[in-house]
Amino acid sequence: VACGDRLVAELRELVAREEHAGLRTISFVGHSLGGLLARYAVGFGFDAAAKTVFGLDPLHYISVATPHFGNNDTYLNDINKEDAVTPCLRWIACVPFIGKFPACLFHLFEPCVVHACLRRCGDELFLRDAPPPVIVRMGTPGDEVPFVAGLASFRERTCYGNIRGDHLVAWENATIRRKCDLPQVDRKAAPWGVVSVEISAPSPGGEAPEPVTAAPDVTSADAASEGEGKQASKATCPRREPLIAALAALGWRRIDVKTKANPGACLSCDCLAIMPHDTILLQFPHKDPSFQAVSESVSDLINTSIANF
Repeated sequence: VACGDRLVAELRELVAREEHAGLRTISFVGHSLGGLLARYAVGFGFDAAAKTVFGLDPLHYISVATPHFGNNDTYLNDINKEDAVTPCLRWIACVPFIGKFPACLFHLFEPCVVHACLRRCGDELFLRDAPPPVIVRMGTPGDEVPFVAGLASFRERTCYGNIRGDHLVAWENATIRRKCDLPQVDRKAAPWGVVSVEISAPSPGGEAPEPVTAAPDVTSADAASEGEGKQASKATCPRREPLIAALAALGWRRIDVKTKANPGACLSCDCLAIMPHDTILLQFPHKDPSFQAVSESVSDLINTSIANF
């Protein structure tokens, strides 16, 4: 909340500057927590009467590996039936024979560890802040702050997610789906880069719309005419089902990406950009051509989306 409030104040100050008087439109691109901060700011900047965000015409909202439903800590249950479980916690529990022991220990101390490391932000990500949690409010239509209405005002909404290897944000969490509704993709055999593009139109009835899956180079109109949607199932995580249904009903372009890890970053100054969660957006020359192709394919899609308007 504190970071979001600062972003709201900075945006209001920015658009009020005299040298920015010619601004007419606004778009947001947020990576990881930045996608949530952008949604928070949109809610406070949305004018329902004028249909503007910070006084500007809202064009494109883009999130990349963003935990839209927060982080689910029920990883000791059947992980195949839980939505938005933090992958690195799930991986611990999956280690044969010994996995449950460290997972149980971490389960006992995880709230304290998360709070000590991430403070208030960690409590909010795990939905442990004062009820109702801010992430729940951001996915609830009719909240006193028009978070959902503000997000719905954008001409297009796009979310990118890693199909494997992301240690912080699950695939279904980043792409606003239920785990049971993820595309049937062979994660190991899939090529590096953009694997699939799924387009769903806004649903006036408030129910999650039927998605249409297309090849990366197929436009929204082509996909809608060529594909047949599949009926969405209900989430097995009741606390997150209302969030999934409300956000999915807005209509999205979902971009599924297979991103390479970058172990060579350990030897460079950018030692944090190792895992796919971070490398999905990296832009720098790389000796591995497939790694460079992944980075370029994602950035090209983002640039094309914004340029279309």
